[in-house]
Amino acid sequence: PIAYSPSELLCIYYNETIPKENKQWVRQISCKNYSTVDLFIPPISELQLISSFCCPVLFEKFSLSNILLYYTACLLEQQIIVVSKDPGLLSAIVLSVITLIYPMVWQGPLITVTPESLMECLQAPFPTIVGMRELPDDRTGWLDPFIIDADTGEITLPKLKLEKLPQQKYLLSNIKESFQRFKSGQDQNASKEEGLNLVDTVIEFINSYTSWLIEDNIIKTIANECNCNVVDVLLDDLPKNSTNFWKQLITTQQFAVHAEKMRNLVNEHHDDMNEVLKKLDTLLSEVEKEKISSKKIIEREKKHLADCEERIKTLQQAKESLFGELNKQKTSCPPTKPKKPSKHRRSKSWFHGQFVSAQNKVSNNNSNLKNISTESIAINNNNNNNNNSSSLSPKSNVTFLSSKQKSFLISKSISK
Repeated sequence: PIAYSPSELLCIYYNETIPKENKQWVRQISCKNYSTVDLFIPPISELQLISSFCCPVLFEKFSLSNILLYYTACLLEQQIIVVSKDPGLLSAIVLSVITLIYPMVWQGPLITVTPESLMECLQAPFPTIVGMRELPDDRTGWLDPFIIDADTGEITLPKLKLEKLPQQKYLLSNIKESFQRFKSGQDQNASKEEGLNLVDTVIEFINSYTSWLIEDNIIKTIANECNCNVVDVLLDDLPKNSTNFWKQLITTQQFAVHAEKMRNLVNEHHDDMNEVLKKLDTLLSEVEKEKISSKKIIEREKKHLADCEERIKTLQQAKESLFGELNKQKTSCPPTKPKKPSKHRRSKSWFHGQFVSAQNKVSNNNSNLKNISTESIAINNNNNNNNNSSSLSPKSNVTFLSSKQKSFLISKSISK
């Protein structure tokens, strides 16, 4: 395998694409002095990694009161110098500011081991946190620094008074027990995991305290951003016994940057809310239109329903009247039942009676015909006599009845 020098290894690491938080990243690279070098990033946040590396060292080397002084100097953007002969210890103490002042972010230079070429930065008018192997003899041009001796655990305060934290007793009472347990665990060689848990407990409460310090003031700053004298407006509502601390904190650059960040978040939230409101307005207008159209449909259907009800009433009335008429007809003219044919056989006397009646009818008809014929003969004789008397010829003309005359006379005799 190819072997790389340490500088080449750093260049490879620098050019690697590091994944975002909560994703694991592992690389194995060959080196000259080692078989392989594992570059490993666990799936946790960067803040937790820094805290697990820096804060146990900070808690081990300093007392709780000195840690709170260092925390106060960081909040108020003091110029801080950390002195130690151990570069690892310097890095841990200097980088611990990242976790101590969270959610704010340090805005000045942050140098773990300061080379001689950068000693001039201590004369700069802006806040810095630098690490040194030892303090130089020539300190001309230096501002009033906050000096930490990491090897002995001692702190040299600046000449100007460092303001006390608001409600510092409340902060101490909540972190003192966990801090003392961490110290006693270090003496009794407790497990590393248990020590990290105690450190996380202390750091989490300090972070919540920092949020309490800045959040209300940031909200008031955003609300009064049009006011020229925002600091005076904020200080009027703050406790008077810690006015100097609040005044220094509000005027720091890290507070202003965090306030701007929160303002942008608020504006983005407002923009999102405005978009949601616009969508709601469009939905409301659409629903109103649907409501109007639904009302029209309901009115039309109501009219149709009323028409149907009227038609049903008229049809029911016509039906009732028809039923009444049918009932009247049934009561006035009851239906006659048809006679059933007799099931018994006809007797001989019945047939004899029928025969006699038919024979009588035939004889009656014959007598009628005889009468009709005699009448017709008489009529003919009278006509002949008249013709004989009137005519000169000796001949006698006999006339006969036509078929129509005969039928007329027969029907007349039958009717009589």
